[in-house]
Amino acid sequence: MIKNIEKLRKEKRLNQDEIAKYLWITRQTFSKLEKWTIEPTLWQAVKLAELLWVEIDNFIERIWNTTNEKLI
Repeated sequence: MIKNIEKLRKEKRLNQDEIAKYLWITRQTFSKLEKWTIEPTLWQAVKLAELLWVEIDNFIERIWNTTNEKLI
């Protein structure tokens, strides 16, 4: 199960602006990603996993499950 992105971010002592710059997006867009209001692209998921030191499988599984639920 995926940990909360906000919790992981705070554990690494990063703020939303820092991660947004790393992902080349606005802070507002990252805020939506953090709350899963929008889904990250594969590239964003890979970069987040690298930055937060988590396995990419967690992000991909979450994205896949969310996408499949919308299709049903």
